[in-house]
Formats: sequence, structure tokens, C-alpha cells
Amino acid sequence: MYRCACRDCTEEVIFEDYDDAQAFFTRHASRSHEVELLNLSARTGEPPLGSVDEV
Repeated sequence: MYRCACRDCTEEVIFEDYDDAQAFFTRHASRSHEVELLNLSARTGEPPLGSVDEV
């Protein structure tokens, strides 16, 4: 899960797919907006998406 927030537009969106989050980031950054993209799994200690636990 990825959180994108644009300070200039005051828009915040949660994405499951990295490519969608990156598209949001690029679209806003290309307008010189202050935008951030956060990987929520990295912040919460959850395993990255697609990881498999080996037993």
C-alpha cells in the first residue's frame, strides 16, 4: 500500500499498486507541486507486498 499526498492540491490517495502511486506522484511533481509518496508497509513493519514466508 502506498500513500500519495499533494500539499498544493490538498489531495491524498491510497494506492495498492506502485505504478498507480508513481503515476500520481509524477503527474503532480511535473506541475512543480510538493508531493510525497510513502510505502505504508515499510512504515508499519508489514512485509512488502508479494513476499512469501518460508517455513
